[in-house]
Amino acid sequence: MDVMRLENILNAVDDREGKPLLLDVYGRRSDLAAQAARQDAAETLLQLGLSLDTPMKTWSPAQRARACRPLPPNDSIMPSPPHRITDLSAVTAESGDSSSEFTLSPSTAVDDAPPSSVTNTTDHDDDEPDLFLPPTDDDDDNDHDHETAGDPTNREFNCWAVPHSRCMTGQYTLPLSRKMVSDYFGRNKAGTRRVQPRRWIRACRKHYQRQSYQDSWRWHKGRVVIRQLQLIAAQQQPPLTFRVALKSSEEKRLERYKGGLVDAGRLFDRHREEVTRLDEEKPDQAPLAVLQDIKEFVRQRGGEAACLGAADCEELVGRAIDWVKGKKCLRLPLFEMMPLFADEEGAEKEKKTKKKKTKATPAAGKKRKAGSAGAGSAAKRVMA
Repeated sequence: MDVMRLENILNAVDDREGKPLLLDVYGRRSDLAAQAARQDAAETLLQLGLSLDTPMKTWSPAQRARACRPLPPNDSIMPSPPHRITDLSAVTAESGDSSSEFTLSPSTAVDDAPPSSVTNTTDHDDDEPDLFLPPTDDDDDNDHDHETAGDPTNREFNCWAVPHSRCMTGQYTLPLSRKMVSDYFGRNKAGTRRVQPRRWIRACRKHYQRQSYQDSWRWHKGRVVIRQLQLIAAQQQPPLTFRVALKSSEEKRLERYKGGLVDAGRLFDRHREEVTRLDEEKPDQAPLAVLQDIKEFVRQRGGEAACLGAADCEELVGRAIDWVKGKKCLRLPLFEMMPLFADEEGAEKEKKTKKKKTKATPAAGKKRKAGSAGAGSAAKRVMA
């Protein structure tokens, strides 16, 4: 009888459905449910002044009622829910709109979290429903980065590597943060500098380094790139477009190979071993076949201007994730998606118009010169 009663405390069952009550609260985290149940049972016995060896027949009716009460949800130790995709179509991007999630100040209050703390996944979540990689040990100082600054109660950014402001590395100021995927958006180029600072996904320097050492970061980085793309695109309505191109080093490598093909009188064959080969010593270099696929995708969707909408860019990054998972390349291919703001797009159109006029001007000038020369010759003949 004693064992059965303790079993009821540790494994409270809903008679209506016949399943553990705590599993309703904790979902699939049975380990947390068991831990909470044991903790609650221990506290109950402690409050009653009893031990596990005390016969239950000596319990009073009040003690029995307390021991067998249903265990309530314990919000203080509930795990965070799975991070599902956020519908950005309802997000307003005007900086003056207080209803926008992007207008919040970078404090760490629960109802006042900056965009870098927003969790989100992509369609590529079959085997990893969470954007965050497994947590790292904040006490591990093997990275030799001991610089600290800031107050954890008033963080200047939220460390994306550790959800819900649980990063305790001591690096809480912007100078000690790193933009996690800015290399896919032009890093420090002029157009990239116009992205609002609060839209960047950041991590403290310690976690930025540790994430890059994890093997799954090779493709997991693509999910963070997609989320960053969504945040940048929503800065302007209608959403921004992006000029997409391979990183200059990869572009040169591909063109150098194609130049050799021309000299040899050969065509590009994406099935040849030399263009599909993986180089373990240079994992950042994608196979030439992958680089060619990126160029063809950009040409088909963006034409000569190579300007793609956010949806096309997301599709391209999704393909890159699949290439890594399918072992067509070792890491996410290197390409840039430069944001084009409305005034920049207008300036580019104006620049193209000026070029056309400039091309027409020399021809017109030649005609005028020819006409002037003819008139002068006629005048000379008349004078003669």
